[in-house]
Amino acid sequence: MTDKSQNWKATKQDEDERLDLFLTDKLNTSRNQVQNKIEAGQVEVNKNRAEKSGIMLSEGDEITLHSRNQKTDKQAKQEREQLEVEVIEESNNFLVVNKPSGLLVHPTAKKEKITLVHWLLDHYPDIKTVGDFDDRPGIVHRLDKDTSGLLVVARNQEMFKHLKQQFKQRKIEKRYTTLVHGNIDSDTGTIKLPIARGKNGKMVAKPADSDKGKRAITKFKVKKRFSGYTLLDVQIITGRTHQIKVHFYARNNPLVGEDYYIQNNQINNLDEELGRAFLNARKLCFYDLDNGKICAESELPQELKRVLEDLN
Repeated sequence: MTDKSQNWKATKQDEDERLDLFLTDKLNTSRNQVQNKIEAGQVEVNKNRAEKSGIMLSEGDEITLHSRNQKTDKQAKQEREQLEVEVIEESNNFLVVNKPSGLLVHPTAKKEKITLVHWLLDHYPDIKTVGDFDDRPGIVHRLDKDTSGLLVVARNQEMFKHLKQQFKQRKIEKRYTTLVHGNIDSDTGTIKLPIARGKNGKMVAKPADSDKGKRAITKFKVKKRFSGYTLLDVQIITGRTHQIKVHFYARNNPLVGEDYYIQNNQINNLDEELGRAFLNARKLCFYDLDNGKICAESELPQELKRVLEDLN
């Protein structure tokens, strides 16, 4: 089966344009369709797979769009060997890993081969039969693809059930670092807005007294204020889909780098240059089978540190 590909070379006029916007114009299609192609591994820049839709082009860049993802199992495994997944804590019962931004936790309906689950199976094949679903062994919670930070993975069925029960009883502590648009005046706060799925599939926050949506609670503490931005420490009490992004979008304080839960007129150069949401799962606490408390922490990734350095 031959792979028909299309090729372009970025001109001076294309300098500093986002990859997804460049291809949206060239293909005369929707930005969402282009982003799906990028996520599926069909797009290369200078013969390297494009990992992010927000890559900023330079004059002379060579862009290739493959008609289909022809990645073999061998090629996929070679790519997974290059992933920067750090194991923070390890025991016979669990792993705590630091997931980089841009990596899916498990495959979607598109059957991706570059995911955290695939990496785990390469290095810890014993988790293959752990869990409730074959395509997500050991996985008891998730992070969005563009969110970096800590996840706990069960290595046996007993620990899997133990962790699931802790999530259900809200015994697990999850803290995040995020940078949002706008100045938040109060030093601390709690957002209690139910979250539901809208008609277009997008998660939306409902009024506090609404009987629609699932209960969602987000607590935050201001760490530092910049001109036009606020750095926050965030704790989620519940674990709804896109909860942090949805709650701060509802406050009109969208996350820096976010390209979905944000108004188009709020997106600025900082968002486009970062190319990912400024959201890192920095702390995770849970209980082992002997009920000993385990707490793990992760440092802010370099690309997020650079944003703060520039704002200073």
